[in-house]
Amino acid sequence: MSDCNRGPASGSPEDLSPGESEADLSTRLIHAGESPVASAFPIYQANTVDGIYVRMKNPTVEALEEKMRRVEGGAVSVAMASGMAAVSHTLFGLLKFADRIVAHRSLFIGVQTLLNDFVSRLGIEVVQSDLNSPDQLSQALERPCRLIYFETIGNPGLEVVDAPAVIAAARKRGIMVVVDNTMLTPCLFRPLECGADVVIHSATKYLSGHGDALAGFVTCQDAATGEKVRTARRILGGLLSPVNAFLVMRGMKTLPLRMERHCRNAQLVAEYLERHPRVRTVLYPGLPSAPGHLKAKSFLKGFGGVVSFEPREPFDWKRFSANLKLCRVGMSFGEIGTRVQREGPVRVSVGLEDAGEIIRDLERALGS
Repeated sequence: MSDCNRGPASGSPEDLSPGESEADLSTRLIHAGESPVASAFPIYQANTVDGIYVRMKNPTVEALEEKMRRVEGGAVSVAMASGMAAVSHTLFGLLKFADRIVAHRSLFIGVQTLLNDFVSRLGIEVVQSDLNSPDQLSQALERPCRLIYFETIGNPGLEVVDAPAVIAAARKRGIMVVVDNTMLTPCLFRPLECGADVVIHSATKYLSGHGDALAGFVTCQDAATGEKVRTARRILGGLLSPVNAFLVMRGMKTLPLRMERHCRNAQLVAEYLERHPRVRTVLYPGLPSAPGHLKAKSFLKGFGGVVSFEPREPFDWKRFSANLKLCRVGMSFGEIGTRVQREGPVRVSVGLEDAGEIIRDLERALGS
């Protein structure tokens, strides 16, 4: 595993530091930000608290932000209404007219649309390149650049970006690095420890984990950057609701246990699919055959819970999905139950059920 840890910017002894055990991470996920007098942090469901609009501050949201800040080891965490709110508020808070942003060639479709249809029309140059290619990365960074944006593992293509290498190249040039780490969570990788400036999560996925809340996080290495993002949230209005903050805070307490099971089940499902005669290709970073396997193995603690596969033709998606009994067809990922979606390849968000039951369900559907 790559040793790219730098330690938390805040210097607080209560933050998770490099070299600390995963038990320390579990402890922070359970206890950080919690009320000292209540078994669960209260929900402050009100328009104002202490005479101030909750658009500016809310105790429930602030408690959740403190938990995430302590887990990531950053200076500031800002909770948002969704993952896309986290991305958009970060970009609008940090970029200005005539800035230039370099992004990876493959991004979540919502972020792709944000860059093409909103950011670029504000006079901000958007350049997309293969950040895994040293030549393309070097060429993209030859001209002045405000920030680099990428996903550690892409959604939905599961392409692994060599985060330590990209971050190191950006830091040599003084370029800010923004990393979407939704697919991995802090349990499997913490970009700030590698020198990233900002890490983004759609907390709707694994952090919440139960399919009952929309939320997003932006955690910044330094306080000044964090305040710019917080100001953007205050003005643009993407505040997380206190009820959803409560649900995410509850979900995060079991995150290490869930991620361990997600990863183990996904590995078994991927190995099964790779052997199936009706499957042409399988995309999962945990497979030795995967293009980014060695790269992922060098700096990740696990490979996540999402598997994609390309079936052999002829393939009838309607018949396949109709014959699924355990796995549910749906858009999201990172929940406790297995979800399947067709996005070109078939994407399987592997849940926490018994792995054998998941495989038998897929076998029945593939056999149909």
